[in-house]
Amino acid sequence: MQMSQQEVDQVKKEIEDFKAKSTQHASAAPALSAHYHRLYMASKDSLKRFDRITRSLENKAYIEERRRLKKGATKSTSEAPKAKGA
Repeated sequence: MQMSQQEVDQVKKEIEDFKAKSTQHASAAPALSAHYHRLYMASKDSLKRFDRITRSLENKAYIEERRRLKKGATKSTSEAPKAKGA
């Protein structure tokens, strides 16, 4: 599932809101501050995982495309003589 850049920006804004609320409630309501801190850390980790999965899927698609093109290549291009000194 691909998120648009606007959705990613919205999620990042919400994560920063969790961070701000965590520091805002640090002295007056430590339990609430801890809750927002957990939300901040979990959301930040989830966004990192999403980014890693997205990059992995992009890399997989790239590799599959290369393999498909290699299989479709003619023998003359795939068995081209090597350059001297290589």
